[in-house]
Amino acid sequence: MSGAAWAEEMLQQWKQSTEQGIEAWQAMLGRTPQPNLSQYWMPFFNQGASLLSQMVREGGSPEVLQLWKRFLDEGIEAWSKALEGAMASEGFAAAFGKYLEQYLGAAGPVQKEMKKAGEAYLKALGLPSRNQIAEMTSQISWVESRIEELEAKIEGVMGSLASLQATLEKARREGT
Repeated sequence: MSGAAWAEEMLQQWKQSTEQGIEAWQAMLGRTPQPNLSQYWMPFFNQGASLLSQMVREGGSPEVLQLWKRFLDEGIEAWSKALEGAMASEGFAAAFGKYLEQYLGAAGPVQKEMKKAGEAYLKALGLPSRNQIAEMTSQISWVESRIEELEAKIEGVMGSLASLQATLEKARREGT
């Protein structure tokens, strides 16, 4: 198969898969095919087809590669705008909400069971669970705060004792 025929076949497959993708998006969004998303990518597709054919014929010169890169950049930008518009629709929000609901409905019980299994595994190894470590951390924090309070009180008592001792020393000197 020649390079040009191969390129043409690849472009036809790309066009077909892109159209199927757009149809799938529109079906998922539950709306009629408006706006026509192909209006965003068709100019870039046609430009890309001619660039790819030229690249195959010329063996990939730097100018053709630069044009191909520009084509890809513009295509990505066009798809970005099209998808941004699609994702801003109520249909997308509803579909994504349903997906999240299904995901959380399935992931929640799995996560709960994994947590139970993890705790059982740690218990079997004689290691503390996350909750036990968190509780212990809380208790240690409480003990540290109590120690700081006691240190402050001891410093106050020591200061009072030093003051009392100074007063007694002064009274002894004055009395003797």
